[in-house]
Amino acid sequence: MILNHPDKKKTGYSKLKKFLKSDKDYRVLVDLLTSLSYNFSGEYFKRSKAIYDDFQLEHYSIKNLGSTSWDRVVEAIIELSVLGTEKHTKNILPLLDHHNFHVRRQAKIAIVEIGKGKGLMQMEHKIGVMSSWTYISLLAILHRTPFKLGANDLDKLQNSKNPSMRKLSAHLRRFSVVYE
Repeated sequence: MILNHPDKKKTGYSKLKKFLKSDKDYRVLVDLLTSLSYNFSGEYFKRSKAIYDDFQLEHYSIKNLGSTSWDRVVEAIIELSVLGTEKHTKNILPLLDHHNFHVRRQAKIAIVEIGKGKGLMQMEHKIGVMSSWTYISLLAILHRTPFKLGANDLDKLQNSKNPSMRKLSAHLRRFSVVYE
């Protein structure tokens, strides 16, 4: 109801709160909003994000970043990359050093998804070697959304000690960077 009738937001929120009795119910809502936001754009995305923000559901995602189960951590990273904001990169950056490669891969993707060029610069020295899958995922994100990257930042990526960043910078210089 809330997604289809934003004019009834107040009554929709009060009805929704009646169903949310436990952490499990909130987790189901986070999963639903993530799925809607990942699969739809425009108004449904905006309304799903508004519910996530208004119900302060980021708490559940951030809490799962510390889970001992790597798949829950990956799920939380995806939630924050889809519904979160640039401020959540600080929660995800430490996961670049996680012991599980699935978590590290998703963290790299999420930081670029959330922060675009700024995200690249934040993890330039920590990114490690990227698999082809991760590299292609990052390129897809960067091509999908225009972003600005200054010539100095691009030079920093090009001269990085990290071979993955050097490879990525060559592609950015040729195809996808809008200079400031």
